[in-house]
Amino acid sequence: MRLLPLVLLSACAPYLYTDATQDSGGDCDPWVRPENTWVGVDELPCSVKDEGFGRGEIVPELRGFDQHGDEVSIWQFYGQVVVLDISTMWCRPCQSLAQDVEETYQHYLSQGMIYITVLPQDLTNDVPDQSELTYWADNFGITAPVMSDADEWYAGPAGDGNFPHILVLDRSLKVCEPDVAGNDSLIRQAVDGCL
Repeated sequence: MRLLPLVLLSACAPYLYTDATQDSGGDCDPWVRPENTWVGVDELPCSVKDEGFGRGEIVPELRGFDQHGDEVSIWQFYGQVVVLDISTMWCRPCQSLAQDVEETYQHYLSQGMIYITVLPQDLTNDVPDQSELTYWADNFGITAPVMSDADEWYAGPAGDGNFPHILVLDRSLKVCEPDVAGNDSLIRQAVDGCL
């Protein structure tokens, strides 16, 4: 009988961690950063999980290829304010907005903001290939990520088909502004509110 309490006590060892430091064991699925040259994190806190596109929700992960042919994940930009500009190559307002992307990106870069253009469709409604992504970046002088969306991730936030559709995420990848008009001054105003 004296052994029973010792056996019960030995089975109750606490596992101490916080969401930010929990290792990949337990409930935390490991996240693997894609190989590319964009500045970003190599590991994510376990609290980063797909939630949705509403204000205060962590956006689902989007992975696609950029204008350099490298895989990019929007989750690798955890810790930065993220502008997600969902545009299409055939959309005239998207083309107009693209003229301001680089200036906005450079203006906020030192404050920890990344501007990502997501292009789900080219001129014929197909997923853009690398040459089309490169053309978009070069034509508009964009040095920030321009990435494809082969999995139709865009349908979550921009399912109504209105482009451009702009989301601004806070530093923990939560939606800060879910639907900013495709206007550079309004995007800057939204970024200022999320920094």
